[in-house]
Amino acid sequence: MEKKKETKMKAGVKFAVQVVVTCFGLWWVYYNLRDIDWPGSAQNFSEISWGLVAASTLLFCLTWGSRLFRLRLWVEKRSETGLSGGNWIGLYLKSIALGAVTPARLGDFSRVALLAGTGLSLGQRSRLVLLDKLSDLLYIPAGFCLTAWVVGLKFGISIFGLFLFGLVIMAGLVFVLSMFGRELGPGTLASGWFLTGMGLVIFIGANTLLFWAVGIDLSVQEVTAIILPVGVLAAMPVSVGGLGVREGSLLSLLTYWGVNDELITPLLLFEFCLNMVLPVLLFLGWEVLARSMAGDDRQ
Repeated sequence: MEKKKETKMKAGVKFAVQVVVTCFGLWWVYYNLRDIDWPGSAQNFSEISWGLVAASTLLFCLTWGSRLFRLRLWVEKRSETGLSGGNWIGLYLKSIALGAVTPARLGDFSRVALLAGTGLSLGQRSRLVLLDKLSDLLYIPAGFCLTAWVVGLKFGISIFGLFLFGLVIMAGLVFVLSMFGRELGPGTLASGWFLTGMGLVIFIGANTLLFWAVGIDLSVQEVTAIILPVGVLAAMPVSVGGLGVREGSLLSLLTYWGVNDELITPLLLFEFCLNMVLPVLLFLGWEVLARSMAGDDRQ
């Protein structure tokens, strides 16, 4: 009984800390934008390229699609009980919706329970889901390599040193992940990591189009140098669904890059919608569609 109370107390303290961090991040955004010219921002909203916003939204969905295919590839390598394509879409949309609204994105790990229909044991499912999440860490060293030129010039750091550092970290991470997921075999792991690379390219493209849509004229490398560290910080278990941390860190980096506050405001709004609202809407839309189709089949 005492252990249960202690566990609940620790969970409560952890959640309270995450709420505080979330509130601080949102306050930081408010504090830095408190003197903004809101009429000027409204004018910027009217000049947004909605075609680019739509294209960015589609690419965000494709990013999740690449991760879905990676997890499906690895799970079906180990499972003799396959799930239908519709079931895969449903469980993945549910997991990203839960991930968007739960502390520390714990909802992402709901896939462990949602994959029960594959016939894999709890240990096998947990291992595959963890491997899937850890594989996203490859974004970090890839980011060092992709942004070495622009970051090196911006901060006066050795470009070659940054690129080499990224390669070394990537090689080490691939080795560790290969040992962790060795039961899948090198070919299956490599195919999954190819999908990871595709997901990274799509993710960068989605954010670049979003930046351009609101009038932030940065290069693809500059956008990459901003969004990858923001993504890493937002994924850390320190806030509720990355809220506050994502907005605060994005604001700080954009300000450092000299972006006008009036352009930052719509970007923050769109990033919030795409990262927290869109996953929930996609899941709800899929549920309505699935139930409608099930009702038609019964008739």
